[in-house]
Amino acid sequence: MEISENKVIDLEFHSTVLTLDHLGRYGTYKIYLRLDSKKLAYQCILCTADPILSKKYLPINENEKLEFDIVFTREDDADHS
Repeated sequence: MEISENKVIDLEFHSTVLTLDHLGRYGTYKIYLRLDSKKLAYQCILCTADPILSKKYLPINENEKLEFDIVFTREDDADHS
């Protein structure tokens, strides 16, 4: 979704536990989206899986990690009956 001349939003929906493999693919997609569109890409992952079991960042090396903007619906009070 393009929100301005120089920004795009990528909203991903994920229903299983997030793994490092998933985060690697989402990170790669964000890079390609930014390169192809030549715009600043903001990415958010909306996840319905268990936040405790899910990975929330991708380790790059010993000192660096790539953090993702992830919203877990199980942490939202509106998700409970």
